[in-house]
Amino acid sequence: MALLLVDLDHSKSSRHLGHQTGDLLLKEVARRVAASVHEGDTVCRLGGDEFVVMIENLSNVAEEAAAQARP
Repeated sequence: MALLLVDLDHSKSSRHLGHQTGDLLLKEVARRVAASVHEGDTVCRLGGDEFVVMIENLSNVAEEAAAQARP
């Protein structure tokens, strides 16, 4: 199992576009992150512009598991 923390850099710079646009940006990021993981993996928004991804069913061999967890 692997636990990844995804923190968007410079997302607060989009504040000048308005709250509604910022929400749309976060929803699109969530959609894309969720689409990039396997079925059974978990994606959740931790808060603000931070997401957590839990990847399951990785190899028991550390090097293989690390390679499988990479995007």
